Amino acid sequence: MPIFRITVVDPPLEFAEYGRIKLLLQMPDRLVEPIRPGVFEILFKLKPDKSGAPQPTGPAVQRGNDGRRFIYLCWLSAQGAMFRRIKVFFDTATGFPGDEAIYEVRVKGTDKRGGPACATAQVVSG
Repeated sequence: MPIFRITVVDPPLEFAEYGRIKLLLQMPDRLVEPIRPGVFEILFKLKPDKSGAPQPTGPAVQRGNDGRRFIYLCWLSAQGAMFRRIKVFFDTATGFPGDEAIYEVRVKGTDKRGGPACATAQVVSG
């Protein structure tokens, strides 16, 4: 089964409005800790769409109105309240050669003001 590895570069540990914060993978029924700080590995399957093109599918995979597939990462406050999410699209990852591959993407952990990143992830290289 392929793996979607998301590395969040320099995620903040605190945010003035919320105190100590942490970033988790959002699943439909639970939140999942990273495998190590800032690194998430999500198992998924590739299933053909109506045109026959392989598309990611699985419990963590969301589908946008435009058909693009993505994963949500969410920020939690010290009190456990979700206050922001990052949307990481599969089509920003390198890879997609086959069923046993690791697809990787590195995204910014901060927004342009230095706070926790939110909305569509900003991909970084290196």
